[in-house]
Amino acid sequence: MKHPASLLKTSAVKASQKSLASTVGQHPAWLRLQPRERALVLTAIALVMVAIWWLGLVGPAWRQWTTAPQRLTQLHTQLQTMQSLATEAKALQAQPARSPDERLAALEQATRTHLGSGSSLKGMADSYTVQLTPVSPDALARWLAEVRINAQLTPDMVQLSQTMPAKPPSAQGVPAASSGSAESVVWQGSVRFTLGH
Repeated sequence: MKHPASLLKTSAVKASQKSLASTVGQHPAWLRLQPRERALVLTAIALVMVAIWWLGLVGPAWRQWTTAPQRLTQLHTQLQTMQSLATEAKALQAQPARSPDERLAALEQATRTHLGSGSSLKGMADSYTVQLTPVSPDALARWLAEVRINAQLTPDMVQLSQTMPAKPPSAQGVPAASSGSAESVVWQGSVRFTLGH
């Protein structure tokens, strides 16, 4: 047997629903509409309610659900990158500190290996500047990584600019045929290091 309070509540809800239906059903504007127009109005109201339901509840949840795998992959990649950087940082911290002479020797070796004979190393005391002739971005990145790891140095000042590589002269004034691929840029300028820190 139902509790009297729940019976009262149920009957109150039913009464309010009947009252609302009878109020709308007896409204003069509603009564003037043809049955077909009433059906169209009810359909429009239903479509608006479905749109509100979709935009407010289902749509955001659906977008989260469909983009979750892609976001998870991106987060996993970022985590792997951070872990590798942390491992590299720990390895660098574990290395014994090098003397300024050892740092200079490692800087000279990295410069010869990655930048070629065109680049020069000049300096005095504990400040040295590497003058870069046009060098590819890959070679520059490898050189900076080796200097950071082996010489335990980071640049104090960097002045680099991008340029296009020099084109070979065309034969007999006829322009060289375009290969269709964009030429890569090269870097030139100077990088200064202080060996004391």
